[in-house]
Amino acid sequence: MDSDGILYKRRSNGNHQLVVPQSLIRDVIKENHDPVFVAHPGVKRTQDLILVRYWWPGMRKSVEEYIRKCDPCQKRKEDREFRAPLAEVEMPTTPFEVTSMDITGPHPVTPRGNKYLLTFIDHFTKYEGRSEINVSYLFPWKLH
Repeated sequence: MDSDGILYKRRSNGNHQLVVPQSLIRDVIKENHDPVFVAHPGVKRTQDLILVRYWWPGMRKSVEEYIRKCDPCQKRKEDREFRAPLAEVEMPTTPFEVTSMDITGPHPVTPRGNKYLLTFIDHFTKYEGRSEINVSYLFPWKLH
């Protein structure tokens, strides 16, 4: 517990995890599962994202229950979950040191005829940017 009364779980690597009170668990899961820049990952990936900074007893069960009730996830559910190669999570120390970009979609078509999003996030500040794009300009042989 720190001087402000905030409880942390100690980790051997020195990156301690904030212990989340019961009243905030749903908010933490939502913040690490629903935003466009994380694109509704499965149970394991959502839990891995949360574990970087947070912990609470019964975390896996909480994440499973949340995703089981997540409407977008249930609509596109497949038999297997995408698994990115495992690597150390790089903890940034300054803005724009670690960033991510992705193209997501298809989403509902916008009035301008776009159905894909180019997303960007700065992992230090959590700044996010997004722009509607027409992916057929980038990959004309793949998406129509």
